Amino acid sequence: MQIAPWTGQHFFAGESHNAQTFERSRSCLSGEIAQGIDDTDIKASAIKIAARSAAMTPAEEKAFKAAARASKATGIPVEAHTN
Repeated sequence: MQIAPWTGQHFFAGESHNAQTFERSRSCLSGEIAQGIDDTDIKASAIKIAARSAAMTPAEEKAFKAAARASKATGIPVEAHTN
């Protein structure tokens, strides 16, 4: 069996996550792809990102941009959806 671990933004991210800077969000995503997830050697093979409503919040927009930038830098695909 093969399991493809993903990194990304939690659909109902807490305020502390939403308060992260763009660079911190991008860095977290890229780090889980290049170095591993949660201090393991398991590397993410895709980025998942989501928005809850028709009009994205500023935090969701920042997360989508961070995912796009991390994808461009690493070559890892993005899977995106809205509620």
